[in-house]
Amino acid sequence: MIRFFDSASPNKPAPDARAVGPRRNSPVCDAVNSSRRVWAFAVALACLTAIAAGARAAEPIAYQGRLTDAAGAPLPGPVAVALHLHDTAGPGGTPLYSEDHAAVALDANGVFQVWLGDGAPSAGTYNATLFQSAPRYLEVVVNGATLTPRQLLGSVPTARVSETLAPPATANRFEYCGNGTVADHDTGLLWEQKANPSGLETINFVDGRDCSASPQPAECAADVHDVRNRHDFSSTGQDPDGSAFTDFLAKLNDSTFGVAATSNDSTGCFAGHCDWRLPAIGELRTILVGAHAAPGQDLICFPSPCIDPNFAEVGGTAARSLYWSASPSRAEDTLIHPVNAWYANFFNGDVERFGATKSQDLFVRAVRAGSCD
Repeated sequence: MIRFFDSASPNKPAPDARAVGPRRNSPVCDAVNSSRRVWAFAVALACLTAIAAGARAAEPIAYQGRLTDAAGAPLPGPVAVALHLHDTAGPGGTPLYSEDHAAVALDANGVFQVWLGDGAPSAGTYNATLFQSAPRYLEVVVNGATLTPRQLLGSVPTARVSETLAPPATANRFEYCGNGTVADHDTGLLWEQKANPSGLETINFVDGRDCSASPQPAECAADVHDVRNRHDFSSTGQDPDGSAFTDFLAKLNDSTFGVAATSNDSTGCFAGHCDWRLPAIGELRTILVGAHAAPGQDLICFPSPCIDPNFAEVGGTAARSLYWSASPSRAEDTLIHPVNAWYANFFNGDVERFGATKSQDLFVRAVRAGSCD
């Protein structure tokens, strides 16, 4: 079962993206049998930046998943994906909004990404009023097969108030979990700890090891967590098929990546979890310091890197450069630039809404929802 927080309070605000998956993860999180084939998803939902007061447009929501057959083997693409937004957990009922995504590409691991709000509408209108009442449930249909159960969307409405709520000051906000991850107790996010902080001395805006190159430098494969590694978002221009997905995230979410973290974990994915993803831009802002950091963070950065020093103490610092987010670039409230994505600049604490071209090689840090236990 996949759970999502459906409320926020001043004592524990939600970041721009917040999703909670199973505590014990496997490549198959849910399945439905259709035409003798089981479609299985390992899902991450990420709501983008908060909507400005009075804005009519709704921000799109990133939906990332992995499709496998009954034996757990990745399915080939492309596939047709339909997204339906409901006000009940189902089954049945008329959707409030529906949209279609034709010919969605799958990478070698069966991983894909689509955006709710960026497909071809087939029923209703995608706007802010869809999320002004709760609850809202997302139903996913792949090649005509409906996946069950519907998933509760709580991150969308809570994200709208997150920009105005500062995280509470706590003595131990960030906790090193002892397995290469760092828990943020204020946001409910679990971050990848980066390795080799001494390598930061050689990094600037253009340096670092380009792990999107072909052939890939041997040192990139040596430690997927090395802070010096850079990756492209897309190798084809728009789709999430760059080495950030096909190498970096693919390794973290591979059940053969390493041994299970504990005897209770059912996989060998990184730290026993197979739902690692790129953070939404709002999530990156919660560990950034500088003028564009999240509410409650220090608005002055000196010296760089512009990363929360309490996070850096246990999570490894950041390269003094640009980090990919999963959020699409937007020139206007209603216009998405499909070839660009937002980034956070840990050199000066800036966040760029027009983003970087997805073919560029930027730094990466993985995240998921969760805690040390």
